[in-house]
Amino acid sequence: MKATSIKHRFLTRLLLIGGLVFSSLAFSAPLLKVYEVTGVKAGDSLNVRAWPSPKSRVVLALPHNAKWVASSRQPIKKGNVNWQQIHWNGVSGWVNTQYLKYDSVSTKKALQRRNHRLQVQGKSRNVARSAPAARVAKKATVTRNSKVIMECGGNAPFWSVSMDFTGKRMDVDLRDGKPFNTPVYYRKWIKQSNKMVVNGGRGRNAVRATLTKTNACTDGITNIKYPFVIDATIAGNRQVSGCCRSVQR
Repeated sequence: MKATSIKHRFLTRLLLIGGLVFSSLAFSAPLLKVYEVTGVKAGDSLNVRAWPSPKSRVVLALPHNAKWVASSRQPIKKGNVNWQQIHWNGVSGWVNTQYLKYDSVSTKKALQRRNHRLQVQGKSRNVARSAPAARVAKKATVTRNSKVIMECGGNAPFWSVSMDFTGKRMDVDLRDGKPFNTPVYYRKWIKQSNKMVVNGGRGRNAVRATLTKTNACTDGITNIKYPFVIDATIAGNRQVSGCCRSVQR
């Protein structure tokens, strides 16, 4: 009876500790919601301000039908107005929550993407910790045989461009259009301004991109900081902004 009682207390404590750990992890998970603009007349725009105040400077004008407006924090109240910090097309700022409508479908997709990124980042850290000596020993081989890839993307809506500088090609996925690949025919690093200009394709598959090294680009969804900011024109007239990082494959 005594052994059974001790075992029961041990299991109870174990379950309690497990529950506390799980609750802590769930509570600390970054908030993520995706909205769309509502209540703004066609042709008009919603002001995004630097701070949660109607007197703060305007940093962006959101279109009346803007979607994939991401937020990773709770709204705050200033006076009679609820303000939400948002991230859209590479720009962060504050808007009146009265003009935001929660988009559950897009939020689900954004969560899936964020979780994937965090998993990839976690695996990279584990590899770096578990085999530093092997990585150093193979450094020369990896450099000679691997490809240098610049992975870029954004979330207004989600899009991605993968630039293979070794093979001089890039893969483009706008998510709301048909993915395509196109050759890279021009690439130049401008040392004075820490910028790289990359051009690829022609006509409907044209890509004109400028990458700026800041080491501080964020996607508004995760806490990951990327080394490059990208501003690009894709398919002739599609303007996109986002973040990039270079990897070896």
